[in-house]
Amino acid sequence: MISCDKAALLCDMAETYRIYDVYSFPARLIAIYAAGLRDNSRIKLKLSGVELDYTQIIQTAVYDKLNLLLWQNSGGRKSNRPISLLDKILRSFKRDDYTTFDTAEAFEAERKKIMKGGKS
Repeated sequence: MISCDKAALLCDMAETYRIYDVYSFPARLIAIYAAGLRDNSRIKLKLSGVELDYTQIIQTAVYDKLNLLLWQNSGGRKSNRPISLLDKILRSFKRDDYTTFDTAEAFEAERKKIMKGGKS
């Protein structure tokens, strides 16, 4: 966990257990405490790859549905249909805007292709 995101683990340990110096405790004890962190702790969310915890997703979905029901009951017109907040949030977490490369050679080949006017 510490190799994944040291700051997140330290924040979670300080918040949950009031441990401000993890290096002053035995590694086995810190490992036990780290395993006992809540599922929506910073480090567990980071390790699972989830951007939002389930409670936040459900609350946002409920907000969207309530907003839609209120709009429909007020004689909703297409011109002012409410925008889904959950869609906006989840769309902002998409990471398809960039490309990664495993080697410098692959990067240079793609760079040359783009410089010649080709698309990736």
